[in-house]
Amino acid sequence: MPETKTSSDEKVLKKVAQALENLHYGTVQITVHNSRVTQIDKLERVRVHREDYVDGGGAI
Repeated sequence: MPETKTSSDEKVLKKVAQALENLHYGTVQITVHNSRVTQIDKLERVRVHREDYVDGGGAI
């Protein structure tokens, strides 16, 4: 049975939601070509805070 537009859209939305899960800092970029999502990129950034340093010299 061919995939309907609605089920295809739901799959894309689910993939976007999965990319957003547990993302504290960063970006999710959606690439569209001919009105269709062709790529989802997730770039996660990890923030390092001063209290995360092991010693006073700045080494982690």
